[in-house]
Amino acid sequence: MNDVTERFARGTQLLLAQTKVGKLLVIAAPSGSEAAGLVRRVFACGTDGMAEGEVRPVQLSNQKLDLPLLSILAREFGLTLDDGSECERRGAILDEAFPSADHFPSAPEFSRFVREQCGADVDLLGHPDEALVALQEEEERFSAALEPRLLRQALRRKFAGERSLQLEKMTARQFDDILEATSSTLSSLKTRSGCALHHHVAHILSERGVSYTERGDADDAQPAGFILSVADAMSEADHPAERFLASKPELKDDWRKVFTDIEDIRVKYLLTLDCSISEASLEDMTAAGVRLVVPQPYRQTYPASLQRRIITFADFIEEVLEFQKNLPDADRRPR
Repeated sequence: MNDVTERFARGTQLLLAQTKVGKLLVIAAPSGSEAAGLVRRVFACGTDGMAEGEVRPVQLSNQKLDLPLLSILAREFGLTLDDGSECERRGAILDEAFPSADHFPSAPEFSRFVREQCGADVDLLGHPDEALVALQEEEERFSAALEPRLLRQALRRKFAGERSLQLEKMTARQFDDILEATSSTLSSLKTRSGCALHHHVAHILSERGVSYTERGDADDAQPAGFILSVADAMSEADHPAERFLASKPELKDDWRKVFTDIEDIRVKYLLTLDCSISEASLEDMTAAGVRLVVPQPYRQTYPASLQRRIITFADFIEEVLEFQKNLPDADRRPR
């Protein structure tokens, strides 16, 4: 027994595995929790019909898993598998692109920089789902490389009048200042992650010829999204109907906040990279008139019964383009 195993409760779900170097890996999660569901999806292991205390083998395929595991581990568990050299390589690229120590690239500027780095490696037109995931993952990696630089800037501002800091002589106020600067930097990077998803979605929609009007400011913490004019069954001859797309990397329990003040738009879409949405939450979204959009690499982590109720980003684009074919030219350009 140790500090970790003593926290196991009755019914805890355990996944036991031997690593390539012979070490024992134990992943524990409360039974029935979102974390337990995520573990089952990532490792494709079912627990249906298992009795308490039963052990069931998991057959891992030798084929490469087509899952965004790096992002899943980082977003859901705060883990990163990038080694230090890779982070340093991206840091050097950032130093060359943004040489001024005081320059803090805006969210749109940083997302544009990431797309330039990806270049032809992403197929925006042919594979929008995979392209969106690749862009978001690359932005998260560059954000991790940007973190030390931003933290140094924050600490310089906090301690501008002090020549040096000696750990053994630091005051309580100085420790508090360091914690505040660290917390503020991490919070800023997390906020920018949501902004990044919005900017990459906007870029792909524009490249695919989808017309939209941006709502809100994705650079702020306010909800932002896209209003889409469509000629569907609910529209009149001279008055196109409107649909709304919001994007949010993680949903948790606050997905309703995204649709504040747009009750007048009947058809709503919510694009997310979240892999842990429960069936109950999905039913709540359906009841609220919200259709869930999940890029295919993430969508395939859901059970088949839920996948049928989730559309991919490519499906969403094709659906909207079909409804926009008969729009007047004035309503068919991004604004």
